[in-house]
Amino acid sequence: DRLQNDREILLNVLVDATLKNIPYSISYYNYIANTKFCDDKEVVLKAISASVNNFKYASSRLKDDREVVLAALKKDIYFPFVYAYIKDREIFIANNYEHLEYAPSDLRADSEFMYKAITVDGYNLTYASEELKNDRQFVLCAVSGPSYRSGYALQFASEELKKDRFIVLAAILNYSDALQYASEELKRDRMIVLAAVSKCVTSLKYAALQLRNDRQFILTALYMAATAENS
Repeated sequence: DRLQNDREILLNVLVDATLKNIPYSISYYNYIANTKFCDDKEVVLKAISASVNNFKYASSRLKDDREVVLAALKKDIYFPFVYAYIKDREIFIANNYEHLEYAPSDLRADSEFMYKAITVDGYNLTYASEELKNDRQFVLCAVSGPSYRSGYALQFASEELKKDRFIVLAAILNYSDALQYASEELKRDRMIVLAAVSKCVTSLKYAALQLRNDRQFILTALYMAATAENS
């Protein structure tokens, strides 16, 4: 009982746990039942130093405290539970736009913030607002990124932009299987399908049935795929 109610002893236990790298949990000692500890900033910061998991047991007030959130991220940048409480864009920026699924809606709708996010990884298009997913320049930037994940992001574009030949072509040049996310009309487009197949012949499976049943087209596609592979 004394351990549970004595603040100084608790702080000493947590400091000792941190020094010895022992992941003590506040809940293990049933401190969560004592709200004065869970709303005590010094105790919570020391507890997080002992184990990032202790962030879960902080009061609602302290979960919204920037210093407490930063302490948890410093302890473990990959602890996803923390990101649900981040409201500061600078924290997301400092952490390379990780876990944007937890970003507040106003940040997801902020074109400047999200442009930087899709520049880091085009796949971040999935977290953008519906308005940005329908913005031609924004989506083109997302699918034109340096990695295959950027092309893969085509699936998150609006249905209207999946009909845009230029955007779909840009995505395919990054990731040939992005053809599967193109509109049905573009899956019948010979130039678009050949662009995908020249990158990877297996992308042919995403072409419209009428093209897959066209013998002359298949021969052309296979020739282009072989030529690309040998070039």
